[in-house]
Amino acid sequence: MNWQPKDLGLSYEEAAHGIQSAIAHEIGLGRKVITPKHMRTSIELSRADQGGLALLLIAKGVFTAEEYAEAMRLAANTELAMREAEHPGSTFR
Repeated sequence: MNWQPKDLGLSYEEAAHGIQSAIAHEIGLGRKVITPKHMRTSIELSRADQGGLALLLIAKGVFTAEEYAEAMRLAANTELAMREAEHPGSTFR
């Protein structure tokens, strides 16, 4: 895996809003999207999986809740940076 974090200096909430804006932009361009039911199911299962794993690792002392929050912030910034790179000249912030 060649994933490199990209810190845009945004909070998790700011990056999440940018990702939402980028997805809306892609839908507006006519990109095929999945049905709301399937999307919602995927989101909820992903949240449950990630939350359960994070709680387990925090409980075992692998990392702290603060380190987890920072990693999530960086991951959201990286996702937004990738989406902005797909649409040169567009900023979704």
